[in-house]
Amino acid sequence: MSNKEIQIHMEEEDITFHDMFKELKPKQLKFLEGLAACMHNAVQASEYSGVSRMNHYFWLNNDEHYKRALDHLKQEMVNAIESQAYTMALDGQNVGMTIFALKAKAGWTDGQSFGSVGDEKPTINISLVQPKENDSE
Repeated sequence: MSNKEIQIHMEEEDITFHDMFKELKPKQLKFLEGLAACMHNAVQASEYSGVSRMNHYFWLNNDEHYKRALDHLKQEMVNAIESQAYTMALDGQNVGMTIFALKAKAGWTDGQSFGSVGDEKPTINISLVQPKENDSE
């Protein structure tokens, strides 16, 4: 995958990997590409890119452009995972993701009751629908 093929979605515009990280050296770009491809696992990114993890840690501590680029990539990964988690929660098939969504976005905590007297938060009703059994069997 070339740098030009990797797209990073920003709030109001799409910027290519190359344009966003043009201040970086080729080895830095290759390692960041590896991180993106390997869900930010530095060991796997090193194997993917052929660039030592020690270089990654050196750049992280000494190169502000690299650190900023890495921060952008991390945020993109978090956004993608969060989007998938909410999709799973909303489809009603994953109770764990539903609980995660309530905790992350609705301020829900374990043991908290919404809709009780004096509670300013709205009542949230969640129902999991079981698929109907096929009557023609």
